Amino acid sequence: MAGWRSHPKIRGKQTEGRPMLYVVQVETGREKTACDDIKQAADDVLDECFVPQYLTGKRRPDGTWIPSKERLFPGYLICVTSQVDELADKLRRVRSLTKILGNDNAFIPLTEDERAWVQKVTQKDQRTVGESVGYMEDGKLVIVEGPLKGREDWVRKVNHRKRLAYLEMPMGGRTVRAQAGLQIVNKAQGKLLDRESERQQREKGIRNNDAHAEDGRNGAV
Repeated sequence: MAGWRSHPKIRGKQTEGRPMLYVVQVETGREKTACDDIKQAADDVLDECFVPQYLTGKRRPDGTWIPSKERLFPGYLICVTSQVDELADKLRRVRSLTKILGNDNAFIPLTEDERAWVQKVTQKDQRTVGESVGYMEDGKLVIVEGPLKGREDWVRKVNHRKRLAYLEMPMGGRTVRAQAGLQIVNKAQGKLLDRESERQQREKGIRNNDAHAEDGRNGAV
């Protein structure tokens, strides 16, 4: 990556009390090294630093699918902090760091939608995006299950054999290229999975409503 050692002037905005997610650009292929360096340099102001991954795999000649993990968007990692100015100062001393993504070189967190997606499809200490399932209908991709459901507009290309989706997704104020696991099934199976997913969502909604009602009754006692 050209110019990967440049360090911008970072204008921080304090977010004391609420940890925010920030995308950090690093040298491609050295994401884990950069993440380890950041943890060592800024452990006291850092809630978490991770390299997002996605679940994928390879098919053996006998048809067996062997699962594996790959980097979700090569050349980037995510820092979580509520002390952004202090973190920015410490990151300037990390040699493997390129820059913080943001407008006008400012230190800008992910948007609410971006943060919500990352938090929904991964969890702390397990930052791996699972595989999605979809089908094609009249030349249009319909994703019925997994982290890419409702995010079809991110998908630019699908490799059926490798079960991969090539994405362009918003992250930290710009569009980044990424990959994620996507299995394409036949239309009938896809529609069946879609109906099952909707049924589970309805049941989950009913359980949540029942739990809120029970909390209300207990609070009234």
